[in-house]
Amino acid sequence: MATTNNDETLNPPGFEKEFEWVLDIAPLSECVQRLKSAELVQGATAFETNLKNIHSLLSLPGTTIGIGVRNFYWGLFYQHTFSEEDVEAISQLASLLRGEITPDGVSYKRMPQEKRWEKASQLLRQHFGREASTEEIASLILSTFKDLAERPKFRESIRILFLSTTTFLWTSFECLVTDCWVAALNSGSISFGHRALSALPVEETTDGISGKQIEVNLLARYGFDIRNHLGTILSQKFKFSSLEGIRVAYISAFQDERSIDSMLSNDILKYLESCRHLIVHRSGMVDERFSNKNPEFRQEVGKPLFINGKQVSEFGAAVVEAGVRLLNYLDGRLRIQRNKGIERDDD
Repeated sequence: MATTNNDETLNPPGFEKEFEWVLDIAPLSECVQRLKSAELVQGATAFETNLKNIHSLLSLPGTTIGIGVRNFYWGLFYQHTFSEEDVEAISQLASLLRGEITPDGVSYKRMPQEKRWEKASQLLRQHFGREASTEEIASLILSTFKDLAERPKFRESIRILFLSTTTFLWTSFECLVTDCWVAALNSGSISFGHRALSALPVEETTDGISGKQIEVNLLARYGFDIRNHLGTILSQKFKFSSLEGIRVAYISAFQDERSIDSMLSNDILKYLESCRHLIVHRSGMVDERFSNKNPEFRQEVGKPLFINGKQVSEFGAAVVEAGVRLLNYLDGRLRIQRNKGIERDDD
């Protein structure tokens, strides 16, 4: 599982299981590393970074509790013993935590905070005298979280955290599919852009582009050469804010209905889209339309949308899977175009 903190005492093994969420972005990271099409790297990297940020957001309660528990143990350590050897160790520990200079001249001012904490934890374990101290801290973190989870205000805060994560997951996916579609059409392959253009209505429009023609003033804006701008121009004519809109845009450009449907036909992804819409447009209150569209999830009309860590985990897994499949698909299509060295996509 991808993590953003190297200190296991802050997010100990098993914490996600207790918290009921897991976000594994390893398959995505491997996919990004394998990409051969430079056009896709920016969108893919942004997607990966967004998912790492989501992981950090979900880790916030556990990290906060972990720091509090660890500081409690550090406080005990300050009062643990008063031998000359331990007084020296306490002085070093205090300098570490504060980023100061020790009495013997060792400076911790420029040491990153995370490194100072790591070194302080090592010193704590060395002088605390109990091999199981780290496990004890981890156990207390979980116990503290359980106690807090019984409090209504804390439970509501966690629910809001999960709702925020849900919208963040959908937005990250929406940005990925939009950016990569634009990048693929901007790659210089006229065939992708021509297909997307041909799918537009033939009647004239006010924005200078239709399925039949592109107005001169729009062409002039790009120096009468739009080969590397078709994705940017045409993206305004498609809607990427829904799975159906994404499906239409990709089938229009790539003429591969079977592959596109296979990538997007995921019930959890569809539910994620519905939940995001309800959260943003209905402040997360379940209405008849949402309930009728998603009967299998048994959300009660008139009640706040209930999303737990397990559901967030499923949303995350669906987004990662769809993102990886999409990137692999586009990478393959773009490589075929380059290898052929022609402007006609016959695959």
